[in-house]
Amino acid sequence: MFFISGKNKMLIKEYSESQQSCKNCKTFNIEIEVFSEYFHLYLIPFFPTGTKTVKIHCGNCQDVIEDQSLREHYEKITKNPFYIYSGPILVVILISLIVNLNLSTQDEKARYAADPKVGDVYMIRNETFNSSFYTFFKIVKINDDTISAYQSNAEYEKFTSNPAPGDYYNKERKLLLLRSDLKTMLNMNKITSINREDE
Repeated sequence: MFFISGKNKMLIKEYSESQQSCKNCKTFNIEIEVFSEYFHLYLIPFFPTGTKTVKIHCGNCQDVIEDQSLREHYEKITKNPFYIYSGPILVVILISLIVNLNLSTQDEKARYAADPKVGDVYMIRNETFNSSFYTFFKIVKINDDTISAYQSNAEYEKFTSNPAPGDYYNKERKLLLLRSDLKTMLNMNKITSINREDE
């Protein structure tokens, strides 16, 4: 995999110094710019390297001012802004979104399994001795505690959100389940998804 990474610098703070005059034009208009070096990945700042650069010049005549003590002072008092940590912040946000989405999906599955409807489509993970495969079944009838469903004709080697084009629900592969069976299958993580047409 190709990663675009490296180091760069960004301007993090600007100051005006009115207590010191320019030796060239004698005006009290010293401007200070503080830059921070940072490590980036795909051009997104991840964290500062710890190196700061201070540039000092006269705002009137633009003469560059070499003042080590002034440079060290502004380098010391200037803190890195939060956005120089944009990478870790984005990673945390992304992980939070994924976790919340997964929790929402799990809640939805539990709600659907507790109150099944005709037309609900379940994707089921089937375990064999050394592998697993997936099938769909569609609920076609509910009679009190008994659920009738048709299984998909095809079997799938990996998770997919919908049956493949050409797949169909085979009436000869009929399932009879109890409502409690759905809860058991859900608790055993055999139900990977439940799709409801009207939601």
